[in-house]
Amino acid sequence: MSERIRLQPLKEAARITQMLDLVLGADRFDRAPVDVIGLALEYSRQVAPDSPIHEVVERNIPGCVGALVYGEARPRQWAIMYHAGQSDGRRSFTVGHEFAHYVLHRQLIEEDGRYDGGIYCDENAVVRRDGSGIEQDADEFAAALLMPFHDFRRQLPAKARADFEALGRLAKRYGVSLTATILRWLEYTETRAIMVVSNEGFAHWAKPSKAALRSQKRKHATRSQAGRCPRQRSPSSGS
Repeated sequence: MSERIRLQPLKEAARITQMLDLVLGADRFDRAPVDVIGLALEYSRQVAPDSPIHEVVERNIPGCVGALVYGEARPRQWAIMYHAGQSDGRRSFTVGHEFAHYVLHRQLIEEDGRYDGGIYCDENAVVRRDGSGIEQDADEFAAALLMPFHDFRRQLPAKARADFEALGRLAKRYGVSLTATILRWLEYTETRAIMVVSNEGFAHWAKPSKAALRSQKRKHATRSQAGRCPRQRSPSSGS
């Protein structure tokens, strides 16, 4: 087994982003979002011609939103699957997430016995962006590739107030879901904000901005300090 090199998700996404900017122009998002399916197919043929992604297909994979799988033959032939019924925007991020696994983790997935023919990713890992380890790597890569900060921040500066209309325009610009767009905005905004996802009045999950987290930590620390008794100096024996 060859020694694995741990690739950095943001570095790899930035490298591909720079390539796309060079080929398509820095204003490419004014014309169209990233064609992530075409990119996955073409990029894999260029970097690993003997072991590319040969198809990106819709499949019924209950309990999962996406998967990166490989066939029995060697050299491996890979495929990205996304669960049936996803919107175009949600599918785009799902495919970006699985493409990330190909770029960053395909050697691990092929060689590690914990992965039986591929990796299957659930809603928590992809939609909520709440995974850990290689799932977190894949989320960071997909978000940076599809919604690069150098363009996103120009469209919506960190100090700017955001509303659903502005965020909806960005979702269309990047070809992703409104949820994915808001989660990206929460990464850098200086606004204290929180996204709550609910259904019929019941909250399913929530995600705060980093500014909101910092504010909450400061508030907690202040309360903790306020509850402490001040240290008193013991009276000296000569008093």
